[in-house]
Amino acid sequence: MLIKNIFEQNIAREIEGVIKADDYSHITQEVKEYVITNEVEEKLDDFFRIYTKDISSKSNRDTGVWVSGFFGSGKSHLLKILSYLLENREIDNKKTIDIFLNKIKKGDFELAANIKSASSIPVKTILFNIDQKADQLNNQKEPVLSVMMKVFNEFSGYYHRNLNIAEFERNLDRLNLYETFKENYKKVSEGETWEEDREVIDLKITEFIDALSMTKNISREDGREVFRTVTENQKNLSIEDFAYIVKDYIDKQPDKFRLVFLIDEVGQYISNDSHLMLNLQTIAETFGTICEGKAWLIVSSQHNLEAIVGDISKNQSQDFSKIMGRFRTKLNLTSKNVDEVIQKRLLSKIDEGTEKLDKLYHENQTRLKSIQFKEAGKNLAKVKDKEGFIADYPFLPYQYELMQDAIIQLGRHNALLGKHQSFGERSMLEVYQLAAIELSSKEISSLAPFDLFFSSIKGVLKTEAVIGLNNAEKNDSLKPFDLRVLKALFLVRYIDYFKTNIQHLTTLLLDSVNTDEISLERDIKNSLEKLERNIYIQNIGDIYYYLTDEEKDIQSEIKEIDIEDTEISSFLADIIFNEIIGDTKFDYKPIKQSYSFTKKMDDRLYSKEHFLSLHFITPFYIEEKNLTDIDLKSKSMGCNEIIVRLPELENTRNQLRNQLTLIIQTKKYINKTSPSMSDRKRLLFDQTASQNNERKTKLIDQVRDLINEARFYLNGEEIKVSAIAGVKNRINEAFQKAVEVTFPKLKMLSRVYREEDIKEILFSGSDIFGTLTEGENEVRVFIERKRPYGRVTVKHIIENFTGNGYGWYQPAIISQIAGLYSKKKIMIYYNSSELQDFKEIYKKLTNSKEFDSITVEIQRTVEEKKIAKAKEFYQELFNISLTVTDQKDVYEEFRNKLKEEINKLELLISKSSEYHFLTELIEPVEKLKEISITGMNEFYEKIEDKMGSILDINEDIIEPVTTFMNSPQKQIYDEIKKFISNQKVNLEKIRDEQKISSLKMVMEDKKPYRTGYMQKSKNLLEDLRSSLTPLIDDAKKRIMGKAEAYIRKLENYEDYKKLPQNMQKEILKPFEDFINKGITEELIPVINDKSGKLDELYEKQLKKIAGEIAKESNVTPDEIINIKKIKLSYKKATLETADDVENYVKDLRDKLLDEVKNKRKIYL
Repeated sequence: MLIKNIFEQNIAREIEGVIKADDYSHITQEVKEYVITNEVEEKLDDFFRIYTKDISSKSNRDTGVWVSGFFGSGKSHLLKILSYLLENREIDNKKTIDIFLNKIKKGDFELAANIKSASSIPVKTILFNIDQKADQLNNQKEPVLSVMMKVFNEFSGYYHRNLNIAEFERNLDRLNLYETFKENYKKVSEGETWEEDREVIDLKITEFIDALSMTKNISREDGREVFRTVTENQKNLSIEDFAYIVKDYIDKQPDKFRLVFLIDEVGQYISNDSHLMLNLQTIAETFGTICEGKAWLIVSSQHNLEAIVGDISKNQSQDFSKIMGRFRTKLNLTSKNVDEVIQKRLLSKIDEGTEKLDKLYHENQTRLKSIQFKEAGKNLAKVKDKEGFIADYPFLPYQYELMQDAIIQLGRHNALLGKHQSFGERSMLEVYQLAAIELSSKEISSLAPFDLFFSSIKGVLKTEAVIGLNNAEKNDSLKPFDLRVLKALFLVRYIDYFKTNIQHLTTLLLDSVNTDEISLERDIKNSLEKLERNIYIQNIGDIYYYLTDEEKDIQSEIKEIDIEDTEISSFLADIIFNEIIGDTKFDYKPIKQSYSFTKKMDDRLYSKEHFLSLHFITPFYIEEKNLTDIDLKSKSMGCNEIIVRLPELENTRNQLRNQLTLIIQTKKYINKTSPSMSDRKRLLFDQTASQNNERKTKLIDQVRDLINEARFYLNGEEIKVSAIAGVKNRINEAFQKAVEVTFPKLKMLSRVYREEDIKEILFSGSDIFGTLTEGENEVRVFIERKRPYGRVTVKHIIENFTGNGYGWYQPAIISQIAGLYSKKKIMIYYNSSELQDFKEIYKKLTNSKEFDSITVEIQRTVEEKKIAKAKEFYQELFNISLTVTDQKDVYEEFRNKLKEEINKLELLISKSSEYHFLTELIEPVEKLKEISITGMNEFYEKIEDKMGSILDINEDIIEPVTTFMNSPQKQIYDEIKKFISNQKVNLEKIRDEQKISSLKMVMEDKKPYRTGYMQKSKNLLEDLRSSLTPLIDDAKKRIMGKAEAYIRKLENYEDYKKLPQNMQKEILKPFEDFINKGITEELIPVINDKSGKLDELYEKQLKKIAGEIAKESNVTPDEIINIKKIKLSYKKATLETADDVENYVKDLRDKLLDEVKNKRKIYL
């Protein structure tokens, strides 16, 4: 049975898939075939409940209705049906309401009652598509107000193309003269009608004036003025004006009359223009207030505005939301409505068809239910039961939503034709009908593949959107099936949630319940390879994408970029080692230690070399070198490396190389970006970069899967590693086995060593007879073996025991060295100097940067007589016995004591700026250092040669100096030094130069510590002290006497006597305080300086007395000067004759008289 024969109605009959607001030629079909789905019935219920609310009331202001829905959801059809219902038109001798009441569920009494109630209301509807009625000038859309006014004028019988003419006609109508004017016009125009001539009114001036003059009985001049008013100045119309015009019309109608404007596709018309949005909003508000609920505004819009016009701004979206808020009643049709309409109106089956499909379902029930998309981003519908399968056949449930999403996304990406890129020209009903017609001649086992819908929408696709498909159809190398794959990819190109992998494409292209899916999948793979090769598509991992023309150009440029094989290898190695494995070391679990490994791929190094290697062999290398399993086993023999063989299936190999190549090419292409490129080009660049990142991510997953399926080889054998453990775990498991094979001597280590163990081992203090561990002995043997070549560095020891079958880790190797040192089996040197301090040794051994500078050698045995000689030397040098007997203990004790002695002497030397003779210790210290810094072997060799000279120096210098510095002799030296320093000025007053010189010589003597020298110097010090004492005392007495003399002078001063007693005490107090305090200074010049201070104090007190006297007398105090400050004009330096004396005295007399005349008092 053919598919076309199973339907109730002819599948190819004419169905207006798109309901046009201005087309009334299919009213009968539109009404009779209208499907009231459950959703539509619910929306009608909502509408009529509001519409019939308080019919007699004028308070209803909620007269705005917003009908929205996705593409093809039936919103335009619903709008038109509402216009029929509200006017209750007669169709085939039946009222519209009667036809509809039969479609409503029998139990929905409220809806039926509301529809009947609505039919009792007088109503006129004005239904139109705003885009069809609007004019467009200078790329500007006509305001909504202008369009509505135009349509309303047309509805009212007035001229809709010119508002002035329409207003002229309306004014005549108000005067009941409009019909008279038309009759008169016909008379004066010789039979032509006004309706015809108003189109060219500028050419009918005489006829207009004559007809108007006859109608209104006015002069021709007045008629000419009216003509100018009508034709010259276009009237500005406000929304309020329009509302009152509508109200005026309504007021002339029967009681309760309503006027309903039904405007189709308003949403897309105003969507990207804020002014148009505001225009509509204000109209809705004004209708509600001025027309008092009798003028209704019902509009339709796409549910998802962005799907219609592409990207809109955030502000535009917010403005649109505000407008919708003005429409209180919202009727939203979902995709469910689409499904039900298509099932009932298009796909309804006859009984025989239902029986055939029932049988087909039962025979293929399991398979039909398995048709699904397991990795889709949303749950697309699948076949649930027999009833659903029959209702949808020949389509599948997922196709309703997926096709609707495809159309939405194609519109959003500007792939659809039309002024608004709307799919309004093709409803979902028509899309399904066209697909069903194309399938109608097939047997009922056939199914509608998804690519079939391409033909249904091809007519509304922009040419530039399908250039690739059009070119593909002309490509002789492509077969029809290849084109089917390409069409399917085109349809779902922009659906983000849908993954176009091979499995999903197989489901999309399923065209029969009998299809062999394995064969279909194979055909799809072949087609994809061919399409990609011809750059019609691209793949990212396992996902395939249709390429737009611009994208195809970019892909062509990308694939022209040359790359080297080495670039592919390096990139794959980077993915394996850095992106997937990531680690540069792995842990060997038994000892919890990390081992570095060499990174290799296809016999090329990708890191520094280490003792263990991880070597990946790729499918490309296996093909190039024709490697077999035996070859890889041989390759792994004795080379300390794990070989990982990636699977080399041909499809995998080719796909892997292609993806690697494309990623590298794309990366190079993107790097060519130019600052001057266009925004569109930059957007495509960014998109290409994003896709390349996604492609790389998927490739990483693919390579990870390959490693999970890889085979591992080690030491000539294939080893088994867990297949489900994951990449890192598999490799780590292989490394565990590699360590056991590569490092058999790892077992020599008696324990697990950590860095913190080194300190404990080093400071353990084991004696010479401590038993060596197996590891310590192995290191000792290695050092002994290297003795003929000199000392061996720690770096060399580590290099040896890291590899060479050992695999020891650094803390373990250093711990063996520390153990050997602790047990006195080796000596450790740093830059050729033996290290003795355990803290210093620990610091060096735990700093890997120093390993090349640290050397070790086996400790040698010292002769007993040399040890005895060293102990004897120790006794004589330090005057204490050495109790230890072991060669190293003797050496260390001696060395430590030397260091202690050197430190003491260097401390004394640091004081040589105070005690110059301490520089005598410098040479002895150097001598001591010569034996303190030597290694043990050298120490015992040198001790006998150095012993005599060091003992002599000790006796001649060290002991005398150190004894002096800790004896009373040093105190005498310090006293002399202090006396010379403090009494330097006073000593100038003593005439005995010899004694002074002798005392100063003590400070310059190089050996003041010699016997008896300090006692003799002390006697000289005491002699000089005795000579200074009377000189100091005389100076003090002289100054004190001067202070007492000033007190007496003041007491005898006449003005002093005039002062009150308390003031007299205040005048004398500074002198009395000076006398009472006494003179503590010991330097004679300093004492003598106090004489001048007393003179200044005396002058100060005289001035104070003069001031007090003047204060009492309320006069200016006399100035007081010292006679010593009077400057004479006498020039000779000496008085030699009587005349000299007379001249000098005369000069002095004259100066003194001048001072007295000037009211100055002179004190002597």
